[in-house]
Amino acid sequence: MQKLLKHKGYQGTVEVDFDKGVLYGKVLFINSLITYAGATPAELQLSFAQEVDDYISDCAELGVEPEKPFSGTFQIRCSPSLHKELTAQALSAGISFNKYVVSVLAGEHS
Repeated sequence: MQKLLKHKGYQGTVEVDFDKGVLYGKVLFINSLITYAGATPAELQLSFAQEVDDYISDCAELGVEPEKPFSGTFQIRCSPSLHKELTAQALSAGISFNKYVVSVLAGEHS
């Protein structure tokens, strides 16, 4: 079973309310609250896509930029010794610290 719905870079949950016999969910990783529901998986997917499209359209009409689920940047904290070691490894690999850390996270370096 698919755990997340995806549309135009947005992801949403899939929840089941057995008492009411309905599927529902919300868009993840943005501050705006966007919810959707459907009686079947196909209806849920359609409702999700329509809500995402409506959100993007509403933002355009209001002249605001829609929130992006992820910016592509994040900050981490580590010990000074680990920071030093990673920097040395990046220099040895001949790439920037950022590129090196991304490659480690992607499993390209160990």
